[in-house]
Amino acid sequence: MDEISILIGGKAGFGIDRSGAVLGRLLNKIGYHIYIYRDYPSLIREGHTFSIIRASKGRIAAF
Repeated sequence: MDEISILIGGKAGFGIDRSGAVLGRLLNKIGYHIYIYRDYPSLIREGHTFSIIRASKGRIAAF
């Protein structure tokens, strides 16, 4: 695969940001350039939050 886009979403406080960071590091270690867009988490617990992870074998200019 040359390019991958992944959306992880769910309730704030349930590890959405951490999951995106771990997945981004994993993709980077196997040779992909990554770009992670993190939605600002809700200040209220269990509000909605998401992360978009884009990985490519080439350079990434935007998500």
